[in-house]
Amino acid sequence: MENFNGRTIAIFDRELPPRSYLLATFLEEARSTKGQIYLEIIEKIECSKNIRDVKVTEVTGDCIDAELYTDRIVITELWPTGGQDAEPESTEILLTEAKRLLLEWQSILNLWCEQQAQ
Repeated sequence: MENFNGRTIAIFDRELPPRSYLLATFLEEARSTKGQIYLEIIEKIECSKNIRDVKVTEVTGDCIDAELYTDRIVITELWPTGGQDAEPESTEILLTEAKRLLLEWQSILNLWCEQQAQ
């Protein structure tokens, strides 16, 4: 986590690009209502009896597309950094790891909001 121009952003300095950028963008887009949408979908997947490796839904944001499967999320950039003709970069994250990141991110943002209110 880092503060950038008064805004808290996620930093994944232990990950290499493009994964670091895609995970940070995933959490940035989760800052809005998409974070709760992701968590609700993950909860439904966890409660279901679906077999592994089945695509459940897709959520398109401003910068990424998140394909949610029964065992993972595939995060793909919408605007390839290599230009219009470049192949979009993507990464995968296990559903359990995505849930953990989303919950931690919510806690971090809530704490930051409380500190700003004081």
